[in-house]
Amino acid sequence: MKKAIRILAVLAVAQILLAALALSKHHGLSGPPPGKPLLSFDRAQIDQISLQGPGKAQPVVLTRKDGQWRTADGFPADSHKIERLLEKLSSLKAGLPVSTSAAALTRFKLDEAGFERKIELSAAGKPVATLLLGNGAGARKTHARRADSNQVVAVALGAYDLPLKTSDWQDKTLLQLNKDDIAGLRIGDLAVSRDESAPADADGLIAWKTDTSLPPGKILNQKAINEAVNALTTLRFSEVLDDKAANAALDNPVLSLEVTRRQGKRRYQLGKHKDQWVLKVSDRKERFKLPGYAATSLKEKCQRSHWLMDAPKPAETSKPENAAADEAASKSRQAEPKSPGDESEPDKPGNQTGSPPSAKPPAARSTP
Repeated sequence: MKKAIRILAVLAVAQILLAALALSKHHGLSGPPPGKPLLSFDRAQIDQISLQGPGKAQPVVLTRKDGQWRTADGFPADSHKIERLLEKLSSLKAGLPVSTSAAALTRFKLDEAGFERKIELSAAGKPVATLLLGNGAGARKTHARRADSNQVVAVALGAYDLPLKTSDWQDKTLLQLNKDDIAGLRIGDLAVSRDESAPADADGLIAWKTDTSLPPGKILNQKAINEAVNALTTLRFSEVLDDKAANAALDNPVLSLEVTRRQGKRRYQLGKHKDQWVLKVSDRKERFKLPGYAATSLKEKCQRSHWLMDAPKPAETSKPENAAADEAASKSRQAEPKSPGDESEPDKPGNQTGSPPSAKPPAARSTP
């Protein structure tokens, strides 16, 4: 009898353990404990990122090859932005579970059919980490779960960190030039080149010279040319356009500029069609849409008339040194105030030297 009871007890314990295991799998309790990294991956090994939004839209795919991140069409991607995203993902920590029920995933917008974002990280063609983002969980926080777990946690990551437009991941600094790489500029018949004999001043302004014959009374405006260089070194585009959308803007360009670099030349053409500014550079096949402020600044600073200024007028001829000194001394004496007692009577006849007149003799005393 006792043996049967022991056997039943063992079976009961086994049944409880099996039920607990089944419940654990059902509720997705395989997530990391609080305080541990939510995702486990080696940032250096990640060579592909897939970002998918709700619905059936195609995901944004970013791929790293030969150390360079690129978008799906091969355009250079913003490496700094991508590395910041990987750093943020690797630093996410698992908090206390908000829910572990598979049935609750729909409520948090975290099921496979209704997520806000799905981020998949791959290395050498194999997925190594997948995270789903759902609805908001408070100030700058979002409900999230790993793809292999039903455990819902709140993370400091939002859909705004994961834009779904390819243009948002393009390297917008691609057209920027290094100032030290610019050797010369040309607008129309006016060509200027870096004056290597005159180093940059304390403010970093480059000295420029020209072999072009300038109009009488005109010289190069050094400050204006350096402002044009600054516009080229800080230029950012907003997105890449297809040829059809850009052709109309470039039929009649409002700016044509040639830049001589150490390793070759680049020609710029800037045009506008309706409200869209379009830029074409000779060493890229794409057309680039510029923000209005950037296009206006480039157009205004790269004008021939803006690069010229009136030559200073020659200084007036100075008076002879001695004459100028005498005149200054005379004006100084006239301006000095006189003290009472310093005034003297005009010289009288017989006193031409200016010495004071002799005292008047006392009157004679009368005799009684």
